[in-house]
Amino acid sequence: MLENLFIIFAPGLGGNHLANLIALSNRFNRKCDLSGYKPGIENAHVSNLANLQEEKLLTNLSELQNQSNVLCGHIAEYLWIQDKNIDKFFTNRKFLIISFPEKNSIAYQRLIKLCPHLINDYWFYEQSSLYSQKHIEKLFDEHDFFNLSAENIITENVNGIVDFIKSELCTDINVSLATELHNVWYPSITSSI
Repeated sequence: MLENLFIIFAPGLGGNHLANLIALSNRFNRKCDLSGYKPGIENAHVSNLANLQEEKLLTNLSELQNQSNVLCGHIAEYLWIQDKNIDKFFTNRKFLIISFPEKNSIAYQRLIKLCPHLINDYWFYEQSSLYSQKHIEKLFDEHDFFNLSAENIITENVNGIVDFIKSELCTDINVSLATELHNVWYPSITSSI
């Protein structure tokens, strides 16, 4: 049976990297150029479908409809494709929400580096509420969710991600390749924090 996993995340919380790691499973198809993981990369946007961009989804729709996909994007990007009923082309939808990090964590430092307005407590707590399962369920009118903390992604060791993929998503990935990719990505995105 085909399935579509949508990773929903705020900018800077590692959604594309997580999607790339999950795609190391034979269960999902995600075309990504893993050679794009080079020291100094600023993000993991190495896939043709880095985020939920309407034009790219429609251009690739015939292929996407006939395979299991792992796709990722921000709340508004999903709402925009939902407003145009593009989401209905993706059957058996599941959602993985990357929750907001704790303040003063490395994941928090990465978030505010990319979204400096979130240093303001009001904006931070507003956005963290918006990116919660409780509110995303209402916004999307969906009910099949997984949750992973940003601190479990933006960390030096990939083992937490690998364990999550295996235990929660019930799939295996190439752990040595995941480790290699993470060992390039993590120092690259944290070197200037």
